[in-house]
Amino acid sequence: MSRYRIMECATGVSKHIVLSFLLAVTIGTVFSQKKVSRNPYFKYVLPGSGDSTTFYLSEFNKDRKLPLIVFIQGSGFNSLFSRQQSSIIPTSGHIDLTYLAKGKAKILIVEKPGVRYLDEYGPGERNMYFDANFSLDSWSRRVAKTIKHVVSIEQVKSDSIMLIGHSEGGVVAAKVAKLMQGSISKVCILAGEGTSQLYSLYTFAKSGVFFKEYGKTEDERLTYLLKTWNDIRADSTSTTKFFWGFTYLRWHSFLRTSVLEELSSFRGSVLIMQGEKDTHVAPESARILYSGLLAKGVKSKLLMIEDADHSFNSSNITHLDGWSQALEQSLEWMLE
Repeated sequence: MSRYRIMECATGVSKHIVLSFLLAVTIGTVFSQKKVSRNPYFKYVLPGSGDSTTFYLSEFNKDRKLPLIVFIQGSGFNSLFSRQQSSIIPTSGHIDLTYLAKGKAKILIVEKPGVRYLDEYGPGERNMYFDANFSLDSWSRRVAKTIKHVVSIEQVKSDSIMLIGHSEGGVVAAKVAKLMQGSISKVCILAGEGTSQLYSLYTFAKSGVFFKEYGKTEDERLTYLLKTWNDIRADSTSTTKFFWGFTYLRWHSFLRTSVLEELSSFRGSVLIMQGEKDTHVAPESARILYSGLLAKGVKSKLLMIEDADHSFNSSNITHLDGWSQALEQSLEWMLE
């Protein structure tokens, strides 16, 4: 029993810690739990072969059985929390959802493979473990495994497990829903593509938003993109060759599929939200996703936000927090 340990937690939840500990022993899992300083989360660490998994659960209403909403962040390999002087600052936009969901649902967020609490990398710095292991498959499996673990130790409604994926997290949410078919009731795609990400790369290369440094003309930019994609396909498992800051392994795993493909047999409901002024994801891909899901018989809803960018903010309405509004609309839809 000495190998099992539970780290310090906030006052008043010792009963919950003991219960979690006993459940962990029962299912053969050793984990640690600790309150995130000045943030409404508990941090958990699950050991694994070669890499532990760090995840966080909202601290509100731990003893109530509530729906579970999993927020899946966009691209990058920094932690979901950052240390700024003596403060711990939440990143990636999850904190808005956690406060909005207080008393209504529990929020789960998960660090990516190789990413630990407070990991932060500057320009030119690399996370070698992340590079060697990160792909759509490894990331999706990690999220699915974490969800199953949380359901086994937490008071959650097992018939109300829902996913929100932003940007890169969109296709991850779709993949997780497919891996956990029958366990996920709703999926929300926030500016998370619809077709393969290759569609957005092509669209913005054509218009000159992307790859200006590789060609002044449309033909030059598209030729560069096609050559790069062919190189990625020819060496699809490489973890030492990079495109736009990520390995060929990462790019191939994400670009060879799409949200539409992963959700084509989904039996729950899907909400698609997309900003019309997004310059990271082609807005048209959301319409393609919506019509494609309808054609497959998947219950879907599309919200196109006028003047909104990739984070749902508008340059014309600067006094409004578009990101928070998008999350509020997502939450209302999920809990209706």
